[in-house]
Amino acid sequence: MKNTKLNKNVFLKFRIITIWFLVCFVFFITEISFAQKGNKPMRIEIRSKIDNNVFHLIPCKEKGALLCFKSINRDNDGNIKWIFSLFNKQMDEVWTKEIPLQKNVNYNKYILNDEFAYIVFHDSEKKGSAKFNLQILKYSLSKQSFSLISEIVPDKSELVDIKIYNDKAYLGFQMRKDKVELSIVDLISGELTKMPVVFKNKNVLSAISINKKENTVGVVLTNSESRKHYKMYLVEFALNGKLIRTTEIKTGKNNYVLNYARLNSNKNGENILIGTYSINSVNIKDLKNEEKIKSSGFYISKVTENEQKYIKFYNFLDFENFYGSQASRNIIMLKNKAKRQNKKNNDFSLNYNLIMHDVYETDSSLLLIAELYYQKYHTVTDFSYDYYGNSIPYTYQVFDGYSFFNTIISGFDNEGNMQWNHGFEIRDIISFDITKHISLLIFDEDIMLTYNRSGQVASKMFYRDEVIGNLEYFNLESKYKKDFVIEEENSNMIHWYNNYFLCFGYQFIRNNLIAKKNKRTVFYINKIRFN
Repeated sequence: MKNTKLNKNVFLKFRIITIWFLVCFVFFITEISFAQKGNKPMRIEIRSKIDNNVFHLIPCKEKGALLCFKSINRDNDGNIKWIFSLFNKQMDEVWTKEIPLQKNVNYNKYILNDEFAYIVFHDSEKKGSAKFNLQILKYSLSKQSFSLISEIVPDKSELVDIKIYNDKAYLGFQMRKDKVELSIVDLISGELTKMPVVFKNKNVLSAISINKKENTVGVVLTNSESRKHYKMYLVEFALNGKLIRTTEIKTGKNNYVLNYARLNSNKNGENILIGTYSINSVNIKDLKNEEKIKSSGFYISKVTENEQKYIKFYNFLDFENFYGSQASRNIIMLKNKAKRQNKKNNDFSLNYNLIMHDVYETDSSLLLIAELYYQKYHTVTDFSYDYYGNSIPYTYQVFDGYSFFNTIISGFDNEGNMQWNHGFEIRDIISFDITKHISLLIFDEDIMLTYNRSGQVASKMFYRDEVIGNLEYFNLESKYKKDFVIEEENSNMIHWYNNYFLCFGYQFIRNNLIAKKNKRTVFYINKIRFN
C-alpha cells in the first residue's frame, strides 16, 4: 500500500528525559566467566517498572542489536514515536533514532536474514480512524537504515504466521468467525495481493512455509464442516500466490485427530509436517489457541507433490527422558499398566499442554523441540460469618501462572523414524504468558539448549543420542556487589551471533550496602558467551 523511505532527516538525536520508564542507558561491568569487556561482563540497565513489558530486543548478528520501545510522544500527524537504539558488539550505544508509526499498532515480532531485520507492527483490534493497521519496518544491517511498508489488513485479526522471501512477505491472518486471510506484500512497492482460501465454512491456520527448492509457498489449514469433524490440508501456492494443489493430511486412525502443525521443507524439497495429535476430538475453536490444547503426542508426515507418503505417531510414553515429578510418576504408572495388560504404549495416553518451536534441520536429522507446561494453582482458605457471628470456612483456588517443567528434543530421519530423544528439565519458570523460554545453538550435530531464569542461565549439550555433560548453571551478576534480586519478571534470552547470547528481563533489586536509594527496578541486558 505504502512504502516510505526513512532518511536521517526524519530522526532527531535526543536525550531521554521523560516518563518513568526512560532514563539514560547505564553501562557497567561485573565479574563473570562469559562475554567480557576486558575482564568484566557486559550489561545494560534501564530504569523501568517490573510489570510493564515495554522493551523489545532485536539481534542483528555481528552488526549489533536493536532495542526499541513505544514512547508517549507524537509527530505533527498524530503518529506515535517509537525509539530505536543500536548497540554494537561491545554493548556501546551507536545511535538512537525516533521512528513515527501508526498510533494503534503494537510490536508483534521480528524476522531476521543475512541482510535485513523485518520488524512487524500490527493492530489486532478494529482499525478505526487509523490509516493503516499493519506496518513492517525493514532495517538494513549494513547501511543501518530503515524503510517502512504500511498496509490495511482485516480488522480484529491475529497475525498467525509470516514468512519473508525474495522481498515479499507471506502473511496469514486468523479472523473472526473462524475465517482465514492469506496475503502477499511486496516489500519494495508495497503492493498487497490476496491468495485464495480454497475451503468454505470454518478454517484455522497453523503455519506458512517457503519451499526454496520448489519455489512454492506451503500453508497448513484445518477445515471444518461441523464443530468436531474437521480435516487438515497442505495447500501449496506459487510464489505469486497462484494456487497449485491441495493435499489432505490423513491420520489413518479413526480416533486420532491432528491439532496443528509446523511445516518445513527438507533438502530434497519434500514437505515435512510435524505437530501434535489428540486421541479425543477437539473443538475447532480450540485449535485457534494451539498452546492451550492438551495433546497426546507428536506426529510427523511427509508430502511430495499431491501425495502423502507417510504419517507416524509418537505417544508421550515413547519418550525416555521426562522431567517433572508428577509427569515422571504418571509415565511410570501408565507404562507399568501397559506392561501388565500386555498392551502397547499407544493404547494409553498422557495429555499435556505444550508450545512447539519451528522445525530445525541438521545434516542427519529434523529436530522437534517442544516446551511442556501446566496451569499452577494454590488453595486459599478464608472465613465468612453467619448472622450469629459463627465463622464458616471456605476454600478457593488462585491461578499462579503457567509452570514450565520440561523440554522435549527429538531427531527424526527423512522417513519419519525417531532416531533419538532427550529431555531438558526446566526449573522455576512460572509465567502468565505462554511464550517460548528455550533458546538453542546448533554446531553441526552438536545441539545446546539453554534458558534464563532467576538470575541464572541453565544449559545442556547433546550430540545425537548422547548427552554431553550435565545440566549446568551460571549466575548473571548485577551492577554492584551484594545486589540482591527480590523479584524478576519476563526473563528470557536470545541467540545473538556465533556463540554469544543476550539475556534480558525485568528485575527489582535491593542493595543494603548503598546508603540512599538502595532499591531499583530495571530492564537489564547481559551479553554472555558459551565456550
